[in-house]
Order: sequence, then structure tokens, then C-alpha cells
Amino acid sequence: MDASQHAAAITALEAATDVLMVALSRRPDPDLEVATAALKAREIAIHQLVASGVKRRPPDTNARLRRILDSDKAVAEHLKTEMDALRERLADTRQMMSDYRSTGRVPEQVR
Repeated sequence: MDASQHAAAITALEAATDVLMVALSRRPDPDLEVATAALKAREIAIHQLVASGVKRRPPDTNARLRRILDSDKAVAEHLKTEMDALRERLADTRQMMSDYRSTGRVPEQVR
């Protein structure tokens, strides 16, 4: 890959990342079709960049790639925290449903 191809690939990766974040941030219903397409575009761009090798990429492309990967790591940690909270809420709901089935009434702390 030459410098212009590196620049195009990193720009495509940045654009796909932006689209992915917008698609996932739509609440209450994220746009999963757009997110899937963005993930595929990211995969292609990352594959092209990684295949070229760190020594062959211009330093500014490496820096932009590093920023994207660092941002990905932070987003992944945030999503993990959100998923853990959802799992906890789901477990609480299951327990409440189980309590209701066994006693026929809602526990006092929920009222």
C-alpha cells in the first residue's frame, strides 16, 4: 500500500467508527443493521492497515490507528459495564418473578 491508500484506509476506518458509535447510541433501539455494516467496513479497513505492517505505514497513520484502537478499548470497557448492570437488573427481575410465583405477591422492597 502506498501513502494515499493508507490515508484512505484510515479515513474509512474513522468514518466507519463514527457510524458505528452513532448507530449504537440510538436509544432505546440501536440501529443494528447500520452497526453491522459499520463493523464490516471497520474489519476491512483494519485488515488492510494491519496487513501492510507497522513499518510500512506512515507515522501519522500509525498514530491515528492507535487513537482509534485506544478509543475502541475505552468503549469496550464502557459497554462491559453497561452489560454487567443489565445482567444484574435481569437477575433482580428474575428473582422478583420467582418470589411472586412462590408467594403470590410482590416483595415489600419493590413497592
